[in-house]
Amino acid sequence: MEVYNTGESDLIISNLEINGTDSSHFTIGSNSCIGASKIPGELCFINISFSPYFTGTKTANLTIYTNVGNFDVPLSGNAGNCVSILGDINNNNSISAFDGAMVLQAVVGSINLTNEQKCAADVNENSSISAYDSALLLKCVVGNCSGLPQNFLTSCTNHGNCL
Repeated sequence: MEVYNTGESDLIISNLEINGTDSSHFTIGSNSCIGASKIPGELCFINISFSPYFTGTKTANLTIYTNVGNFDVPLSGNAGNCVSILGDINNNNSISAFDGAMVLQAVVGSINLTNEQKCAADVNENSSISAYDSALLLKCVVGNCSGLPQNFLTSCTNHGNCL
């Protein structure tokens, strides 16, 4: 992202911050803006990365703090669909109690999941991982398929115990 000083005086950017509902999917990388004084007409660069781990459109704001005021820049990205099997957190082409245990361990902070694992762990597809996702996984493991979300039911039929 390029930031131009379109004003008539020097621009000093003191800080950058990503905020908003989906802010965890965006990160600020290298930049040539913070702390540098930019004369009128000069520009600097900010690298923003988008690393989604749930499907759908993600939005946030980049707030640029300057000596002449703060500016909000909207950010958005489309995460597309998961490439992994919904419910198969350990990526072994099947849904097991171990997958449910991994979800619970992630919920309590004992382990960190990769983005692909987070996508597979969100079996109720609400863009968060909770003990409810683990409960749905365990229903699949024991063959209790009633009430499973449709996309997960398909995955459980193909890779779990729902027939």
